[in-house]
Amino acid sequence: MKYLICLLALVNIPQLWALEKTCQSTYCKNTLQSLSDYKKLAATINLGTKNLAIVKVVYERDMQGNGDLYFINTKNFQYHYDFSKEFLKFSEREESFNLNYEGSGQKRRFNLASLVMWSKEQKIFLLELWNGDTLSAKYINELILSVKKDLKIPGAKIIYHPLGISQEVEVEKNTYDFPIIKTIDLFKDLDYIPLNKGIAYGYVKFVKEGEAPCLDNTSIAVFSKIPNDIGLIGGVIVEEVQTPLSHINIKSINRGTINIFLKNAKEKLRPFLGKPIKLEITGNDYKITVLPKREAELQIKNFWATRKPRNNFNPSTKTDRQYDNHFINLQNYFRSMPNNLSQKKLTSLIGAKATNIAILGKLARRNRNPLLKYFVPKGYGVPFNFYKLFMNHPQIGLDLTRPKLSTTPKNLLEDILRRHDILDITKEQSFCAIKPVLAEIREMITRAEVPDKMLNIFKTLLIEDQRSPIHQSKIAKIRLRSSTNMEDMQGFSGAGLYNSAGVWLYDKVAGIRLSRAPSKWKKIKKRLMKKIPFVYSSVWNDRAFEEREWYSVNGKKHLDIKMGIAIHRGFPFKELDQSTGEIANGVAITTDLNDPQAFEKVYLNSQHYDLAVTNPPTDLELVERGIDPVKKYLSEELVITTFLADINKNNFPDSWLNWSYAVLSRSSVMNGQPVLLDNPKSHIENDPQWASTSAPSLGILTIIN
Repeated sequence: MKYLICLLALVNIPQLWALEKTCQSTYCKNTLQSLSDYKKLAATINLGTKNLAIVKVVYERDMQGNGDLYFINTKNFQYHYDFSKEFLKFSEREESFNLNYEGSGQKRRFNLASLVMWSKEQKIFLLELWNGDTLSAKYINELILSVKKDLKIPGAKIIYHPLGISQEVEVEKNTYDFPIIKTIDLFKDLDYIPLNKGIAYGYVKFVKEGEAPCLDNTSIAVFSKIPNDIGLIGGVIVEEVQTPLSHINIKSINRGTINIFLKNAKEKLRPFLGKPIKLEITGNDYKITVLPKREAELQIKNFWATRKPRNNFNPSTKTDRQYDNHFINLQNYFRSMPNNLSQKKLTSLIGAKATNIAILGKLARRNRNPLLKYFVPKGYGVPFNFYKLFMNHPQIGLDLTRPKLSTTPKNLLEDILRRHDILDITKEQSFCAIKPVLAEIREMITRAEVPDKMLNIFKTLLIEDQRSPIHQSKIAKIRLRSSTNMEDMQGFSGAGLYNSAGVWLYDKVAGIRLSRAPSKWKKIKKRLMKKIPFVYSSVWNDRAFEEREWYSVNGKKHLDIKMGIAIHRGFPFKELDQSTGEIANGVAITTDLNDPQAFEKVYLNSQHYDLAVTNPPTDLELVERGIDPVKKYLSEELVITTFLADINKNNFPDSWLNWSYAVLSRSSVMNGQPVLLDNPKSHIENDPQWASTSAPSLGILTIIN
């Protein structure tokens, strides 16, 4: 028996010796002793606008609960595969290696993760899997316990951070011996988020809620709440969290100006109120330097001189007489696949937005694989001919100072501009002085009559021609979407500059299906006579005018801006009656705005009803939808990974059904119900013509809105 015990001991010794502990410039094996060693291995990533250190981890398993853990020099090896191929003798192709992200983990040779330093001061490390990794609870536990055992940094704390929604679900189903934090909770307690970094020069000004002070390019403005709009100002600081796709942030990005969220900003910046400063925004911090007044004014002047865009935009339109008497069917326009020339031609007739819908429709018909499960709404483009007809339509009573005068919107517009010298590029005027004039123009246009010729075409398409995709027998509501010749252009997105509106074709919507109360033409006509001028008037929106000025579309070039209209079905929310409400509204960007270097990502920002995500809603809009305007307002933010680990599955048309996604923020509307559902059968697939109480599924909102 004595010899048997000794023999067993000798058998176990080699297993202990196998856990070799080494640390070199390429990797550390089975140990990471200090912050210094961590920094030598770490690369830098951006997560939620924070610059963070990251070390990738490979756990090579022996399939019996043991293995070797490698902390990789991530500066040299960006991918786990590259390291495993060079040092762990993995000889197969990358496609085979990626199967280590598939399945529960029981049969994997490698489990793969990243160790992110979230807080240097508190020594908090986030352990993260790839967000498409389907590792089960048992093997997540195995991996994290191994990392905890080998991470020897004194005082280090490891927190598991599930990135994808499926990983969060796995967390909720099981119990663990280590702390866990979800993405939505990771960001909610931040007190500083730099949405657009850089340097700002200007005078610190506080803006009280409800005030509309005149701000200019010498102002670094501090807001309590996200403003609906801003002019050309030196920098934006807001005390509440913004979405990266907010109109304010898009403007800041386009202009190269700083935009940050800073909790209790007014309290922190009160010593600098009214003073000229240099404000430097980095990923992790900000720095303020008070400047002498003369130096500040020179820096401000130089700053804007280097920022002004050099693009040369000359808006062009075409009012072909063949489109004087009908709208353009967006489904039938392109007989072959569109190219740059045919796209440009249609844009010159109906504007960029309507043209893009026509292109999407053509692409959808070309790719009719039912597994893709998406559609593009059918509709029409109202040519610029009708904007010209509207603006040249003579009428009495349009000029309130001369009620008996017969004039046109165009003549009255030019008269207003001339009286105030708005288009005189030799005369410098502050935007504060221009805004009341623009308001006068918009108010005049919204009072203008809609020509009968235009209304009669609407009557044909909505009431008379049952072949029309927007006929009253097929849809409950139409959407009139602005479509100009100065938006959706390379170098000029025009996001959120112009107005869109909804028009009901029925008196009431009850339940999922339409009620038996179709509106008479007289009622629909009255609604159109209100909504069409509203859309047309947005050519002269404050934000549109100023953005064009910034891109040197100034002087008489403003008169070259023409408004087309894209018409397609609306998506009404069933409980809203006689309003412009929709099921949802959203914007999609084919990158992760928090990490532009990330591979194959889509950022989705969405909201219930027709509450915009590019501009914050007004208190009145919130109250109309039963939302307390005092409470914190949030939209929904998702980041989707648009590929799978298994390259063979990734090539299937329905692979998108299994894409993983992370939730950055949930909507504060409708008690936090998700705006977008990951069940594609919950909405339009079942009933493509009518709205339901469900929100659209992932993939649908990216097209219709």
